[in-house]
Amino acid sequence: MSKNKKGKDTTVTDIYAPFIAEGIPEHLLPPEPPVYKKNGKLKTAYYEKQLARLQTELVNLQYWVAQEGLRVVIVFEGRSGAGKGGV
Repeated sequence: MSKNKKGKDTTVTDIYAPFIAEGIPEHLLPPEPPVYKKNGKLKTAYYEKQLARLQTELVNLQYWVAQEGLRVVIVFEGRSGAGKGGV
């Protein structure tokens, strides 16, 4: 539980209450087990479905942070594919 600028307590249940009341959309349901191809890579359809679900969650997080007036730092780690010696 945390407090926003107005001193109001917020919980995860408060955040997701509208989704729970209307029924959870398919893209917000917990992920299904990964489906792999013979070469060990994820199947494209599975990857794209999970990517859309996670992007939606990230946008929801951004809106919530802005609405609550919170300060948040999110750090993403990834591999540099540009060939410029990324760390």
